[in-house]
Amino acid sequence: MHSSLTAPGTWVYFFTDANRDVLVNEYAASESSRDFYQILDVRRVTGQSRVQVPSGQWMLRVESPAALPAGSSAALFKGTVRQLHYTGASARSELQKKSAAIYPSSETTLAVLIPIRKSTTWWALSQEERQIHFEKRAGLKNHFSMGSDYAAKIYRKLYHSRYLETVPALDYDFLTYFEFNRQDKSVFMDLLRELRDTEANPEWAFVEYELEIWMSKNSI
Repeated sequence: MHSSLTAPGTWVYFFTDANRDVLVNEYAASESSRDFYQILDVRRVTGQSRVQVPSGQWMLRVESPAALPAGSSAALFKGTVRQLHYTGASARSELQKKSAAIYPSSETTLAVLIPIRKSTTWWALSQEERQIHFEKRAGLKNHFSMGSDYAAKIYRKLYHSRYLETVPALDYDFLTYFEFNRQDKSVFMDLLRELRDTEANPEWAFVEYELEIWMSKNSI
């Protein structure tokens, strides 16, 4: 079974609360999909953010075809699904064929949410200059090929947050979301090590803020 790509334009919200029942009963619109988690650990990788993630609390992920008209300001993180900017049609098709399906809510399923902010230097580059970092070059695997190597075991979804019109503006650019079987935790750690190796993946040198939120995926 292969994963299906979430339609571009889909909104995502991550809500947290110390009370499990509060999250279970909120945001229950039928057109929205919901996943429920317990936060196990919060690991700061680099940089600072004004967003404070409460360890040991519960988290709810809501995906909706439209922005939530009410309550969205309470979301700890939010973003939207967009077309992959640096990946061509053939590469997207290849990735789709080998990508793991979304995992069930189970004690064996781990999820990791990683908010990321890139530097002003990165955003000052032209589209063509940024594209180079996602293309294969001599001696370098690049971001796409690294992720592709792990796609069969690790479910991944990317949300964009940089251009959302919020007040105050969000201080993260992307939300990267992963799911995998608990027994494959070491495989996921290998993926992170590869991506963060700035000699093999120079693009990561432009990351100035990164946080890991480790969770168990629970039934609602």
